[in-house]
Amino acid sequence: MDSTLVNIDINQLPSILQQFQNQLTAVQEKVQQHENLLLRLDLLEKENEVLKKNLQAREQEIKILHAKLSAPATTSITLTTKDEGNKPAAAKKSKNLPDLATEIKKRLAFGPGVDLGRILDICFPASDLVGILRHVQYVTEITDRMKVCLADVIPSFDPLDPKNITDPKYDSLSTVEREDLSTEFVNTRCGQTLTFLRPLNVSGVGHYFAQQGWI
Repeated sequence: MDSTLVNIDINQLPSILQQFQNQLTAVQEKVQQHENLLLRLDLLEKENEVLKKNLQAREQEIKILHAKLSAPATTSITLTTKDEGNKPAAAKKSKNLPDLATEIKKRLAFGPGVDLGRILDICFPASDLVGILRHVQYVTEITDRMKVCLADVIPSFDPLDPKNITDPKYDSLSTVEREDLSTEFVNTRCGQTLTFLRPLNVSGVGHYFAQQGWI
């Protein structure tokens, strides 16, 4: 077996060892940098997962807010009618009320010139009163037009007030019973309104009814 003997100057040995030490230190530093990089990547992956979950939650919130904003905001006004011949009872809808609602719409259209497309519903919450449900952005316009006809706007009207029940057959009821009956009437009236509204309007109107405590 052949062998080769390498002669090394013993005086150079410290320098050679130092070179080896420097190379080893450089390798160790690179290994440490690599480990640090792997740890950083692991942390970034975890942070990325958290951010993804937060983003999904925010996107869901945005969808909910967008749905609420896209639903038409609504409000209602109550008017007194000067027509003494029309006194619909608050207790229930009679068979004549659909014709009366049509007549009210005609008067609003041909009298003050109200755009009927902006009216969502017309109801009769009490004797000599007409309730108009409309988009909130048209409140000022419709209210101003009411000034040209024989009607007074009643912004403080409370449909849940048991005093709205004027049918004599309920005179024997106690205050609590009249309050419960009034709530039932309002709830039923709101339910009837929601059943024939366009699907696009149901969410916004239902939210408005709930805010008012009517459903």
